[in-house]
Amino acid sequence: MELYGLRRVSSSETESQEVDPYTLEKAIHAGKSNIRILKAIDSASKDTVAIKLFPKSKSKKSMPNFFNEERSASRLSHPHILKYHAFYEDALIQVGKDEFKEYSAIVMEYIPYGDLFGLVSQRPFSEKLARTIFKQVLSAIKYLHSQGLAHLDIKLENILVDVDQGVKVIDFDACESAKDVSKAKSGSKGSPGYRAPEFVKGEVENLLAGDIYSLGIVLFILAVGTPPYNEVEKNGKFVFDKHYEVLRTDVKKFWRVHETYRENDGRPKLTKSFKEVVEAMLKEDPTKRPTVAELERMTWLQGDVYDEDELEAKLKGFYQK
Repeated sequence: MELYGLRRVSSSETESQEVDPYTLEKAIHAGKSNIRILKAIDSASKDTVAIKLFPKSKSKKSMPNFFNEERSASRLSHPHILKYHAFYEDALIQVGKDEFKEYSAIVMEYIPYGDLFGLVSQRPFSEKLARTIFKQVLSAIKYLHSQGLAHLDIKLENILVDVDQGVKVIDFDACESAKDVSKAKSGSKGSPGYRAPEFVKGEVENLLAGDIYSLGIVLFILAVGTPPYNEVEKNGKFVFDKHYEVLRTDVKKFWRVHETYRENDGRPKLTKSFKEVVEAMLKEDPTKRPTVAELERMTWLQGDVYDEDELEAKLKGFYQK
């Protein structure tokens, strides 16, 4: 099966000649609004790529996602952000003898190792490994913020693992200008369990502070192995569970409960500086959360990290049976 009939975004008619098609191999992810990611081969270069497909239905439900990602990702270049190769507003897939489906498509770097969720599901990280990985993610978000953009959907599933280069942040279809808070007030931004409380309430004033909160959830799960709390749906609304209330009212009890998991596994207690950085990022009041630059100066972030060779060996260890 091939993806062809490709026309680049903002191409003029004279530039809209059909380019070499991509051979689609298999689906590797299915997301919201019927958006899919497939492994594919570039027929010209023979390189393996990933292609994100946005169906062009009559409702055009997925098209804002496509244009959002194209507008944001096309201007990004960072070692810990996934490389984006091409954006096509029009693309076709032949699904029958005389039957075609229309899509918009984004061609991206292919990373075969999966995401951080898959790794931490095997076992939580040591603080040193968590710090090494987190600093890479933080550098990507620092760069994104410097471009005037907020990611707005930071989660373990949106951080791919590349054993040779560490990790890469992906999925910019929720990305917005840091100055545009209007779209975030609808409650449609972020993922349950990762998004800041003001996003759930529709009371967003600072998008960058929302990213910091989501980073705090990511860091917590990397080291502890479980979420700090759960966000569950009740009667059509999302609400926080009892662990969220404990975090807000008795932080010492909150840590005692979660450290039980580490003690049962024979792992050392979490350091004071780790708890301080997590607590800072998970402040309920967004005005009290640190910026990326302030985070970088905190004690825990100054600790030892693995060098490139050591990190590669650590990550490969997760994939060896």
